[in-house]
Amino acid sequence: MDSQRVPPPRSLLIVHAKTPITRRRLLYMSVAGLVVLSAVLVHVERLAFAQSPEQAVARYAEGVMRRGNADALAAWSAPMARPQQAWIDALSRRRVVVTSDLSATPPTGYRIIGIEWWRTCCEPGIAERPEYAGVARLRVTFESSTAPSREYYFDVRKDPTCCIPGDLFEGLQLRYWTLLDVYPTTKLPLQFTWVYDAKSGSHPIAGLPEP
Repeated sequence: MDSQRVPPPRSLLIVHAKTPITRRRLLYMSVAGLVVLSAVLVHVERLAFAQSPEQAVARYAEGVMRRGNADALAAWSAPMARPQQAWIDALSRRRVVVTSDLSATPPTGYRIIGIEWWRTCCEPGIAERPEYAGVARLRVTFESSTAPSREYYFDVRKDPTCCIPGDLFEGLQLRYWTLLDVYPTTKLPLQFTWVYDAKSGSHPIAGLPEP
């Protein structure tokens, strides 16, 4: 009697047709999912928060240029760091006055003409390198075809701050820049109350500045 190949049962054929999901494949799928999720989170974070001091300035400046006071004030919404009511009131007045003054005669453009980088850990002072800075002070000129140009300081803080220069994980952390203060160059800061001049170097201001 000739030997014949007996086909395996139907149930066995079904089992062999399925490709088993190995632990390695599950790992690859998990890693791919995390990469996609991280990319989505980074994109959302970049839409929601300023990624540089210049972008923080732009969000406020574009608001006053189109007379969008609500947008400008939303871009400058950081609370007063000091608990004293007098300081809280002074910052509230400054936000309203500066924004109203700029939007009343809306600028047609603006230029960033200088940046001071400040370290904020231990005793504040001028930072040796921008990546060591916790605060950036930008000098901005608003230009108009119908009015003289106006200069303001923009104080912008890096959040969350980092006090470890050269931190290996610095580039992996999601950081953004928060607009703290906007004021004419003839006035003093209310939030980050340190200034620099050639005679005295870096030093804190005394008393409550004029709003």
